[in-house]
Amino acid sequence: MTICSSVDPYPKRLDQERFIVLSKSGRSKRQPADPLAKWLALDWNRPERSYNPDVRDLLAGLLDYPKDRVITEDAGGGGYPDIKLLTPEKTAWVVGDLKKDDAELNTESGRRKLWNQKRKYVEGLTRYVLFLTARYLWIVLPTGEAVSEFAEPCNLSEISFEELRETLKFLSYEQATHQNQWTTFIQGQLPYVYLKLDAPETLDRLRQDLQTSFTELGEAAEGRSPP
Repeated sequence: MTICSSVDPYPKRLDQERFIVLSKSGRSKRQPADPLAKWLALDWNRPERSYNPDVRDLLAGLLDYPKDRVITEDAGGGGYPDIKLLTPEKTAWVVGDLKKDDAELNTESGRRKLWNQKRKYVEGLTRYVLFLTARYLWIVLPTGEAVSEFAEPCNLSEISFEELRETLKFLSYEQATHQNQWTTFIQGQLPYVYLKLDAPETLDRLRQDLQTSFTELGEAAEGRSPP
């Protein structure tokens, strides 16, 4: 018979901790708690930024990112995205925003307003923009057009962890590797990006991106693989 018991002596934290599974042989085996179940079990009566560790746990667990490649903006003030998913080379290929209120995503007017507010976070190498609330997830391209699987925001309470993990495979850490990014680029599959060139910070970023691209193109022309 298989027996499950919590490693935490406090029952109120049962749904947020790991479990020990004892097999017939008596050996213990650790199994991580479902990151999606942990997310859905949260209450939302605290300040937004206090949920940043939970955001990191959810996205790292769903997408197989090392925790240090899921960056959250912990300081006060605006001007920076709440969420960044970094490639192994530490490029923010996915940026995102966390909102406590589901109405930010489950209404068309809310989504439109949110995109107009947060489109400033799109940079030259941004591939996707992720919006997350207590119960909804929405992903768009740098143009503001929803990814095909997310024409409507995903209701996280109506999907299993494994189903969501499969749906989000295109955002996984494996897909973030430089080789995959490079292959996508040379196949002409990168979406175009709208850049506001009247903003000095956008121009500076564009110069950096162009310099990086020209360096890699030069290496490819010489028959060397990019790093």
